[in-house]
Amino acid sequence: METSQIWRLMDALEDGLLVREGDRLVRANSALEHMLGSAPGGLEGRRISELFCDADGRSLTELTGSDAVCLRAAQGDLVAATLRPFGDDNTFLVLDRSRERRLEGEIWRLTQELRQVREGCQWQGPLGAEISGMIEHEIGTASTAVHGYLQLLLDKRAGELSPTQRRFLEEAQRASGRISSLVDNLLELATPDAPGALCVVRKPTRLNAIVSAAVETMRPLLEERNIDVQLELDAKDDQLSADAGRLEQVVLNLLGNAAKFGPQGSPVRVATHEIELDGGRWLCLSTQDEGPGVEDAEKEQIFQPFMRGQAASEANADGVGLGLAICRKIVEAHGGTIEAVPAPGQGLFRVLLPQGA
Repeated sequence: METSQIWRLMDALEDGLLVREGDRLVRANSALEHMLGSAPGGLEGRRISELFCDADGRSLTELTGSDAVCLRAAQGDLVAATLRPFGDDNTFLVLDRSRERRLEGEIWRLTQELRQVREGCQWQGPLGAEISGMIEHEIGTASTAVHGYLQLLLDKRAGELSPTQRRFLEEAQRASGRISSLVDNLLELATPDAPGALCVVRKPTRLNAIVSAAVETMRPLLEERNIDVQLELDAKDDQLSADAGRLEQVVLNLLGNAAKFGPQGSPVRVATHEIELDGGRWLCLSTQDEGPGVEDAEKEQIFQPFMRGQAASEANADGVGLGLAICRKIVEAHGGTIEAVPAPGQGLFRVLLPQGA
């Protein structure tokens, strides 16, 4: 394929793409020009330090893969972005995170409307649930199909892949998985706050086994950030009646936050123990990192959908504030509680679950 044809394809992307030589841009696609408010061809020859900075506004002289960079738009605004190397050290994908958040906000608005439809169809009770089920089914089916075809291509079922083709497919699969997870979470949060609204299938299980499985799942990400997990599983009678998959989702989210906000190379402590409270026996799960933690004034708001703490905003961290809202809903469906414990110089979360089968 000729170079001109390749760049026509690149200009069709919704994400930005750039090629640099040294400290200057030599090519940028239409999406990147749009992000920066530039005229066609207006970015060629511009210095990296003029266009890119960190979350604090300090100019960057070198580009590397990062989830916390900003673009300097023509109007002077800073646009939150993610940089990913694309094939070599001189080509980068530029993902506009503000566009992702706008998309997620629009999906949230639609799910709230869906909730109103469901609750408003009282004259035909099953209709609201039927509409919701149809939408969830269609989204799930389409997402599964897209993910499956991408995996077949990555497995070389349709032939060998060039490094660039593989990179395209990996990015598409990553986006597909993220959107699927996002839609699942949003639809889940939009269900009426009635008993049983969140589907949990309880069986006798062990909290320590759930924690260990979650740590193994997260190990690649934790090792990438050189984070050491210190397990202190002191709950000897760790049996509970619970949906193991749902609770693992809680632990994964808490570990993901610890990896996101804890300094690179710092430890994360994950502990379980048994306590007596209000005449009953409870299992306590806690995660503790060396990140900035949660302010007392925001310890409740961070569990609300789309609410992010000060640390997340200052770090320009990825995500839009759905994870902890999902965690609270899962924990409360098990008759438990989850809280953020304000403590200087550490991020500390505590989950309480009723013990027993």
